[in-house]
Order: sequence, then structure tokens, then C-alpha cells
Amino acid sequence: MSDKYLKEALPGQYEHRFHAGNVGDLWKHAILLALVKDLTAQHDSLTMIDAFAGEGSYTLGSTGEWTEGIGALLKSTLPIPSSSALASFISYARQQFENGKRYAGSPALLSSFLGAKHTLTCYEIDPTANAVLTRSLAESSAKVQACDGLEGLLAEASSTGAASANLFALVDPPWNKKEDWRVVPSKLVKALKHTPTMTIALWYPIKSYTRVSTMLKYFKDESVKGVALDLITTPLTIQRNRLNGSGMLLVNAPITSITTCNEMAPWIGVACATHSGYWESRASAI
Repeated sequence: MSDKYLKEALPGQYEHRFHAGNVGDLWKHAILLALVKDLTAQHDSLTMIDAFAGEGSYTLGSTGEWTEGIGALLKSTLPIPSSSALASFISYARQQFENGKRYAGSPALLSSFLGAKHTLTCYEIDPTANAVLTRSLAESSAKVQACDGLEGLLAEASSTGAASANLFALVDPPWNKKEDWRVVPSKLVKALKHTPTMTIALWYPIKSYTRVSTMLKYFKDESVKGVALDLITTPLTIQRNRLNGSGMLLVNAPITSITTCNEMAPWIGVACATHSGYWESRASAI
């Protein structure tokens, strides 16, 4: 599906199925897999929240943003160590891709960790996407809620309280409104005031660093400590309808996860670079 079609079909609106499997998804989900592996190993019972779950799984078209993401990564001949976290993610993504050319989103990835100990609640406010998500998770013990995920997270953090460290939230908003860059961080700060030890993974798109820098400064000013992990695969000087890169702000993440994610960046960067092999990554403490 062409960028021109997306721009005309979705004015002022974001539907993840049109972007599924792009390099932003790769970076987000590779980090998510490494992070949740560490968290579930550390905690006897982990309460997981997917605040913007979407449909859960997506069929990929003949063309689209996925060709610069999962398509490029699966074609790569880079000798990735078989024991690495990235190799685990590629194996997971390849299985989904070869099973009907699909890309599995965060609900499917998180639900793969469920069992007797851990719980998952997925929030999706759009009725159509919620119905698809409910069907896709029907055989798992995950809960699906048809309400605002940030409000759900606030309620969970409020009831959990300050003593618990076993709450984890993935927050990947559509970012299709300018005010999202103000509203989302402010609600996460409120949640952290209820449960300061909770782990948060906040994904954000990068076309320039203007809004990103302002958002990270807000968190720093609110005494939130974390690490922002950014991956750019198209130079920021090039303007286009697709992402130039994306980042993940990790709050209260295990240091092992941060190290693992930094190690994955070069492999994804080289595989998915769109212009003359250019890519860059950065890790910024706030």
C-alpha cells in the first residue's frame, strides 16, 4: 500500500494495520521481548498492561512499510548470534510471517508469556479493533478492555500502590495529535506517583527530535528517571510520510535489558537502513 494512499485514506487518523511490521514496530517489539523476558524471570507474578493494543495481529500486503522493517530484517544475511535476544525475536517474527504473511503485535507477544503466574490486560478503545483483538486472544487468559488504556493504567497503578514492583506497562500511542505529546507523559507521571517502582516502556516516533526532546525534558523535570533508546534508519534531513526512526523510553527497567537493547541496535540498523546504509542509535539517560 503506497504512502500516497495512506495519506489520503487516513487524514488525521492512525490505524496500525497500515504501519504493521515497519522498523518502528521492530525496534519496539525487539525491546519488548528482551524486557519482558527479564521482568518475568525476576518476578514470580507480573501484571502486564498493553495500553494501546490494536488488533493484535496483522496481515501484510504485497507492499507497505513492512518492507523496510520485518521484510528487510528477514532478508538480512547478517550473522546474528543464535543465543542473542535479537535472534529470539527474529525466530518469533519469522514464524508469524511464514504463517500467512502476518505480523504479530504486542498483545500476541505479551500473551506468549502468560501462564499461572503472570497476567495481561489489553486496552483497545476502538470497537472494531477491540473485536478483532478479542477474537485473536480468545484462547489465552489475557483480558481485553474496551476503554482508554491510560485511564486503565492509572486505575491499576492507584490500586497497586507504592509497595509493588511487579507492574509493567507498554504504552505506544498513535501520536496522531499534537496534544498527545503533552497528555500521554502527564498521565504516565501521575501513574508513577501512585506506583513509583512500576516499569514503563513508552514508544514514540521520530521524524525530528523537537517534540521528543521536549517530552524527555518534561519527564526529567518531573524527576522521572529512565533511559531513552532511539534508532534512526532514515536520515532526519529526509522528509517523508514514513518514520525516520523511533524510540523507547524505559523507566525502572532492568539494566540487563538496557544492555541487551543497545546490542540489538546495530543489527536492526544495518538491516533496515534505507539510504546508503545510514543508521544511528543513541541511548540517553534522563
